[in-house]
Amino acid sequence: MFHSSRKKTEPLFGLDISDQSLKIVQLKRHSDKVKMQAFGKYNLKDNVIIKGELKNSEALTTAIKELMSRPIFGSINTNNVVACLPENQSFIKLISIENSPNQTADLIMTEIEKFFPFAIDKLYFDYQVINKHRDSVDVLVSASPKYLVDG
Repeated sequence: MFHSSRKKTEPLFGLDISDQSLKIVQLKRHSDKVKMQAFGKYNLKDNVIIKGELKNSEALTTAIKELMSRPIFGSINTNNVVACLPENQSFIKLISIENSPNQTADLIMTEIEKFFPFAIDKLYFDYQVINKHRDSVDVLVSASPKYLVDG
């Protein structure tokens, strides 16, 4: 599983990484309103990312640093990021597991390989219990391949 150690009060920015571009946004709360603090876009060179797979990490690192230092509007004041991963390589599934004395996480690990096209040791995953029924639990599971996330 993958969890952040970030405190909920710490600022963060959003980063969308696609084959062709990077997009960045940071919001801030001002009284009872949310306002845009910064946004930007950076067009990537060819062959940095191909079909969602990182091919040139040095070029991507340079592009992210450039975008963070010079967004179109405002300024980024944190290194805490929420990043979007390629949709075609990220998996979300609502599964139902029978109630059991075993821990939910253990049951999910047993079930996850039935629903995702990777071995459990090749995935980062997280889950949220959505509904509890008398005989079962509905669980939303999200998973991405480690090679993609680590890249």
